[in-house]
Amino acid sequence: MKLTQSQRQAVHSNGVPTMINAGAGSGKTRVIVEKAGNLIDGGMPPERLCAITFTKKAAAEMLERLYQRVGIQAYKSVICNWHSFALNQVLKPAMTKKHPYFVKSGYTSNDLVILDESESFTLINEAANKVLSKSDLEYLKENGGVQNVQRVISFALAFGRGPKAEYHHQMDAWKGKEVAQVERDIFQFSILIWQAYYKRLVELNAVDYDHILIHAVKILSIDAKFRSWIQHHFLAVLADEHQDANPIQGLLLKLIVGDGKNLTMVGDEKQSIYGFRAADVGQLLNACTDYEGMNIIHMAENFRSSSEIVSVANAISTLMDKSQKVTDGQMIAKSGVSGTKPFARRFTNDNSEAEYTAKEINSLIQSGEYIGRDIAILYRAKNIKHSIEEHLLKLGVDYQVIGDKDFFDAKEVKDWMAFLRFCANEKDVMAASRVIDGSYIKSRGVTMRQKLIDTGMSPIDYCKFMTTQGTAKSEAKKQGFKDLIEFHETIKEVLSESGSIDDIDKLRNYELSNEELQELWAEILVGIENALLTIWQALFKPKCIAEAKKKYKTDTETAEVLSEVTTRENNVKTLNARLFKYTEQHGHLLDCIKELNLLVDSGDHQANSVQLMTEHSSKGLEFKRVYVIGCEDEAHFKGTEQDDVHEELRLFFVAATRAESDLIFSCASKRLVFGNTVPRQPLRFLVSIPPELLNWQDFSQSYGVNRNSYQSAADRGQFNGSNPIDRLREGYYVEPDLSVVTTAKRIEGFKI
Repeated sequence: MKLTQSQRQAVHSNGVPTMINAGAGSGKTRVIVEKAGNLIDGGMPPERLCAITFTKKAAAEMLERLYQRVGIQAYKSVICNWHSFALNQVLKPAMTKKHPYFVKSGYTSNDLVILDESESFTLINEAANKVLSKSDLEYLKENGGVQNVQRVISFALAFGRGPKAEYHHQMDAWKGKEVAQVERDIFQFSILIWQAYYKRLVELNAVDYDHILIHAVKILSIDAKFRSWIQHHFLAVLADEHQDANPIQGLLLKLIVGDGKNLTMVGDEKQSIYGFRAADVGQLLNACTDYEGMNIIHMAENFRSSSEIVSVANAISTLMDKSQKVTDGQMIAKSGVSGTKPFARRFTNDNSEAEYTAKEINSLIQSGEYIGRDIAILYRAKNIKHSIEEHLLKLGVDYQVIGDKDFFDAKEVKDWMAFLRFCANEKDVMAASRVIDGSYIKSRGVTMRQKLIDTGMSPIDYCKFMTTQGTAKSEAKKQGFKDLIEFHETIKEVLSESGSIDDIDKLRNYELSNEELQELWAEILVGIENALLTIWQALFKPKCIAEAKKKYKTDTETAEVLSEVTTRENNVKTLNARLFKYTEQHGHLLDCIKELNLLVDSGDHQANSVQLMTEHSSKGLEFKRVYVIGCEDEAHFKGTEQDDVHEELRLFFVAATRAESDLIFSCASKRLVFGNTVPRQPLRFLVSIPPELLNWQDFSQSYGVNRNSYQSAADRGQFNGSNPIDRLREGYYVEPDLSVVTTAKRIEGFKI
């Protein structure tokens, strides 16, 4: 396909700072690759071409496409993410030459150690133990723990602030405000811990991910010669997805490109949705100020969606404040896809929403109109998906959750499968071993395996043996094995005597009619399902709670802990539901267990399945038919402050622009949230779309939508972008003073 006029302009714009304002579905990756290929074809040495994006996966895809375009020369170019660029193009050369910055900062070796997040967490924890008293440590654990400290450090470094600068920044932000004492205490603990943590990093000659960028910025800021070499070496720099960059990345880009005459910045401010990671939409909004003579090329053509969907997306864009857009944000439908007006549906509750949606999807797949992977179900928060999963399962619709751990890889699923396998076959050593490791029994599977090797006994004999061993101190362990034996025998008996409808028919001497037999079998399955869940709750749930507490660094059952455990329990319920679904095909529960085991071992990812994912996870993807469920204010706005109204509007825009031909929004007047049914209000952005652009369907008897009761989204709050090019202070890095001066508007109301 030939390039459009705007795409050609983007490819051939050279010698001036260029922003490719690439709307959804505009073919930006193709343009970036074509621009890079065109530069290499024109004689630019590939090693002097740089393209920076946000993930290794995106960089690898770009490199592969460039290879297809220009051949082996592509691998000489620098195509990477921000951290790789900072490490390989700045820090390593500086280390090799024993740069005075590192010497003055205390680094003594040329071998820089890169820490991953878990290693960083360990060092922060050690620092906390060093600088805090026992009572303060307990206080910290009760209020978010070291995880909160790590969050403070990471967020501050994204803005270029070290411990001292962050402390003064936060004190200034809190002036004249009522701030809870616990919030002040935890913040001050974080600063103390941070200083000790940084000192430990230097001692170990180590950096974490955030400090990689900080060190690179500082070196290029203070070393004019090195900075000049970088700027002259790279003849072209392409910065992709720049609406997702944070201030320190924006500053690093400025140091790399100087006046920006060799810069091509690619992004869409309407798709800046990672503010919670310190992404700053001001990177694009202020580009014309940051780079004099910026040439803005608006790639407005949308080659993905039908004209009806583009019209809705344009209406959402219109809701955005003008100060939050580089252009008018309007797209032009060029896909040629024929579609219908998007639907907006109102339901009484989340169950009716899920039931209707699941049945419609099943009908579309059964008719052959769609295959599973053509359809996506998007949601703002993960807890919204439970009802839809339940109904898809009931109908036998295959689905895959994207962005979550694969279902069969989840620990609780593997543990529960092991228990079922052990009940079906008491000689299954590995299943029994996993049950011991995964349950609340304080014993180890490896110990059992060694005992079986030494004695030749069976797993069930070992469990019986363990009920008689040990001292009074091990009574809890003995009781654990007794419980396991009891549960094992119960389910074993059920599987052998009542594992199929034929077993039940035989037990009743074939005296029941077919209808009576079906009703009895349904009742028995409900009883088995309840019994299985009760056993899981007794045997595995206590350890799930303990693991969740450890994960969230707390000793209490916080909302995060309860949510984690609920998710695990729902996964077990889902596995049980699949187990009973397979009885329709295999007839006996024993056979179903064996079939489930094959599914787990095969690593089947159900590639041709309906795709479930959060709205954030959907960015960059496209589907023929998209359902956006749970379109309610409460899902998008957690508190009373409206600082995030612009970002939530952009997220809604991203969700709407994933669809090619069919788009369906839905909301409920009531939703089950953490066990409680709570009232919900339709998402303000949805009801702000002109009604003539949507097919509204009301399946609810309990409420109506008054569009006039909602303000324009732009009137709900103001959120101004920052100038990303405010400079770090000159001079060598002297811990703990590390700062990027940020505009007051950007940090107003800023919270850790």
